[in-house]
Amino acid sequence: MNRKWYWLATFAAALAIAAAVWFFRSHPLAPGGEPPVVDVYFVRFDRATNEIRLARRERPVSRKLVTTGPAGGAPTVEQLRVALEELLQGPTPQEKRDGLESEIPVGTKLRNLRVSRRVAFVDLDSTFESGGGTASVRARVAQLVYTATQYPEIADKVRIMIDGQMPEAITGEGYIVEEPLTRQDVGDRF
Repeated sequence: MNRKWYWLATFAAALAIAAAVWFFRSHPLAPGGEPPVVDVYFVRFDRATNEIRLARRERPVSRKLVTTGPAGGAPTVEQLRVALEELLQGPTPQEKRDGLESEIPVGTKLRNLRVSRRVAFVDLDSTFESGGGTASVRARVAQLVYTATQYPEIADKVRIMIDGQMPEAITGEGYIVEEPLTRQDVGDRF
C-alpha cells in the first residue's frame, strides 16, 4: 500500500511541476511579478512653452513574449515589435484624458520589422505619410524613433521604410529619411 501512495504522490508532484512550467512560459512575468512592459512615445502639448513634446508611457504586455533569458530577461526583437504595434494603436482613452495624443495617422500598419547591426528597419504602410504639417511629421517620426530605440542593445537607429521601399524623403513635407535616424537626429520637442 505504501508503494502505491509513493507513486501517486510522485505522479502528482510531476504533474504540478509540468503545470507550473507551462503557466510561466505562457504568462511571462517581470522580476517583480508584474507583466512585462514596453515603452511607447506619444505627444503632449506643453502650454507653458507652446511646444509639442514627446511623452513616454509604459504599456503592460498581455501576450507571450519570447525572451532570450529568464522571464523579464534581455529584451528581444519580438518585444520591440510589440512596442511598435502598441504605438500604432494610439493612446488609450485614459491616456487621452491625460492629454496624450499621437501624430501617427490612425490606421498606420507595421508591415515588417527587422534588425541588422543595431539598425531597426521599420516598414510601415503608406498611411504613415498621410496628412499633417511640418511639426506633425517631425513628431510622428520622433514617436517612431524613440519607441524603436528603447532597447539600444538591440537597435539605436531606425531606418523608416514605406511599403517595402527605402524612400529618401516621406510625406508632402519632404522629411528626409534616407539614412538611419537616432534620437539625437529627431529631438523630442516640436
